[in-house]
Amino acid sequence: METVVKVKKSFRKPMRKLASCVLQQKKKSLCPGHRARSRGSRRRKDPVRATPPCPYQADLDKERKLREVKNAQKNAERAALRAHFRSKYKLSEDPQDSYHLRSLGGKVALPHKLSKIIYPQSQTKDEGFNLLSAFQGLSFGPDVIRASSADVCRVM
Repeated sequence: METVVKVKKSFRKPMRKLASCVLQQKKKSLCPGHRARSRGSRRRKDPVRATPPCPYQADLDKERKLREVKNAQKNAERAALRAHFRSKYKLSEDPQDSYHLRSLGGKVALPHKLSKIIYPQSQTKDEGFNLLSAFQGLSFGPDVIRASSADVCRVM
């Protein structure tokens, strides 16, 4: 009995090697993309596949880009306003403002409300008596002259 056990033990290792070789050959032929697992080693993870973004993520990206464009426009308008006041009051320039202006291509058109603050509607220099405005309501048409000539003067 002992000899049988010894024989079994002695053939155990070569049989395992043979079985593993045969099984690997079968696996390779049947599943060429399948990797054989080895004992005691770390298994590599599959590389992360780049999946296309979901439709709602595309919408979120689009909205985020629109917000960024609007914020950049607002920042450039504010920078233009500050630049005007800096030049008006002879203050030093800020590089951040020039960066905001350059990000939108240089010149920025101010909104109507901001341009009213900078350039108020100036009236004429002489705000006192205006001769033309005094005669604005009068009309010197031919109807007025006929009406006055139609009335006969009683003294005459």
